[in-house]
Order: sequence, then C-alpha cells, then structure tokens
Amino acid sequence: MRRIVSACPGSCGEWLQGWMMGGEKLISYAIDSFSRVTLEEADQPTDGHLWLRQHRPRAWQMMQLVMEKAAIPLEEQKSFRLSLESPLPLAKGMASSTADLAAVGDAVTRWFGKELSAQELTTLCAQLEPTDSILFPSLSLVDPLTGEVSLTFEEAPPELELVVLEGKKGIVTETSRKAGHDEKRKAYATEMDKALNLFRKGLKEKEASFLAEAAWISAQGNEVFYPQAGLEVIREVALRCGAMGINVAHSGSTIGVLYRSKEMDREKFQHHWQGLACSSEYQTPRHQQMIAGGIRREE
Repeated sequence: MRRIVSACPGSCGEWLQGWMMGGEKLISYAIDSFSRVTLEEADQPTDGHLWLRQHRPRAWQMMQLVMEKAAIPLEEQKSFRLSLESPLPLAKGMASSTADLAAVGDAVTRWFGKELSAQELTTLCAQLEPTDSILFPSLSLVDPLTGEVSLTFEEAPPELELVVLEGKKGIVTETSRKAGHDEKRKAYATEMDKALNLFRKGLKEKEASFLAEAAWISAQGNEVFYPQAGLEVIREVALRCGAMGINVAHSGSTIGVLYRSKEMDREKFQHHWQGLACSSEYQTPRHQQMIAGGIRREE
C-alpha cells in the first residue's frame, strides 16, 4: 500500500522579529518537535478529510489550495487517507500552524507526483496566515505576511539546547495583529537594526552569545505587543544558571532559555524556577534541541 510521510519542525519562537529592512521581518529557529502528516492509499473514497476540516481548518485549507493549484480532479482528491500528529501546542507561538500547513502541503503535493520548494510552501502558508521561516534549512530573514525572503544566512546555525517555558495563555496568530501594529514596530526599528547587526556578527564569528544578545533586544521590543510574565527575572535566573540568554515567541506566550550543552545547570535552574512567582503562568519546563529547519520526508 502506498504511503507518504512529511514532517515539519516547530519552533520556540524567533531570534528576531520586528521592523527591519523596510518592513516587518523575522528569523525563526527550528526545534526537534515535529508536525507529522501521513498519507495512505484509501480502498474506497474518503469522507473528504472531515477530521482535518473540523480540527485543523487552516491545514485543510492548505490541502484544498495545493490541489486546486495542481488541478486535481475531485475523485482523485479522495484517493487517500490523511492523518496528522503533532506534539506542538496550539496558539503558543511555537509554529504549530506553520508546521501543520507545510507538512500537509508537502505531503499532498508529493502524493500527486509534484513538489514544492521551501519558498513556494512558505508563500502558500503566508496566504492563509502570518508564517514563520522554519521551512528553510538555512536561517532566513522572512516577511511573515508574504513569505518573501530578504536574507539567507550561509553560516550554520548554532548548536544550542533550550529549556522551553510554554505559557499557559494562548494567542491565535490570525487575530493577533491589532491597530497600530506597524507604527509600534517602526518605533523600535533602530534597536532592531542593532539586533540584526549583532545577529549577523554572531553567525559570522560563530559566537552564539551575540545571537542571544540580539534575541534579548528583540524580546524587549516585543513587550509592548505581548508582555511575557516575569521576562526580566527569568532572564536573570537563566544567566545565573549558565544559560546564554532567552528568546521569546513574538506572537505567543512561550520563552526559550538558550544554552550550550553542559554549560547550564538545569537542576539549579529548576530549583530557582519553582520559587518564582511567575512560574504559575507557564507549563512545566521541558528540554528541546535546536535543529536546522526544513521538511523531513519518507516514502
């Protein structure tokens, strides 16, 4: 029986997001947690992928979009069963929507003998809702509203680990932009220029501490949009425990504590974490690995 699998990693927010190079841009990073889509041959026509339509409506829209673009006949659209599995939490800024959309789009496209590039997939995702840059294997500066890439960084991403502090509060991506959004982003543009320069320097010199410093500048600027509970004190505790710094999900409630392997005392951090008043605003901390972006495929 024919079977196709496409998996797309989620993220723990962004290195940077703000007004850069004439518009709002972001640089996401991927983590080792995936939205996984499996397509299998159906013995008889399916129900039109009812589960996906009811539980992941944006992903269902992506499926419809790619089949319309490929001009797939109606009878062939029901020739497969689709299942989607993902540990990524919804509405927390961890790219769950982008990962779902991309995995569905890639799998369905391949089912019909075609293929979409990372850029094409990102552009399609942006047509449905603001998107991330996790589909690119290289770190990329991307417009979340169009999927257009302004910069691709040739340097390899740093090999870092992170403690994920997932906020309990959810923020729906498609409704997250309020009046005055662009004006507030523009007001912080000078600081974001500094952050982007630091980020580029960090990649070029292979010094991840510059990346963490850039992420902190961006996180501070994002407080006017989505204040993170205990942001300052979390960073202070993380640094005392050997972490390099923190980053935030710029359209969510999640924080990443960034560190090099074996340099952070995670037990010490956990001890301090339990005593923080703000810890009640977050789920139990968990460990993840930073990885390269891009779709993973199986046949």
